[in-house]
Amino acid sequence: MKKEKNSLALILMLALLALPMLQGCKVPDNAGAIVENILVSMNEENYKNFSQDFSDGMKAKLPEADFAGFLGATKGILGDYEENSKQLVNFVTNAGAYILIYSANFSKQGQQSVMVYLYNNKIVGLVINSFSVMGG
Repeated sequence: MKKEKNSLALILMLALLALPMLQGCKVPDNAGAIVENILVSMNEENYKNFSQDFSDGMKAKLPEADFAGFLGATKGILGDYEENSKQLVNFVTNAGAYILIYSANFSKQGQQSVMVYLYNNKIVGLVINSFSVMGG
């Protein structure tokens, strides 16, 4: 079951990366700053800054009480984010919702995919994709 979920996540990521940039559409001006803040706040282990742009639903899914466990699992494998290394790879948008796909460098695993789901300028989903985190 775990391999099936990992395979589906990988297929979704690859499908999104294969989509061309949409003409006439642009990423919200503050998106890069939002993503940089998330990644830097992970380095600093600062939940308040990390979650400042989360939707209420996202805060409920990743409350402060679970933050240390999230960091341990993520940073234990990937290491620290190398500040200002993120680059927008692609995005998909529909009716005010955005899936933003970045590449970012981490100290232990190098370049990884970071997918952020934005709706009404709030983060409603976050995936830091690594074959190591996925068990591959």
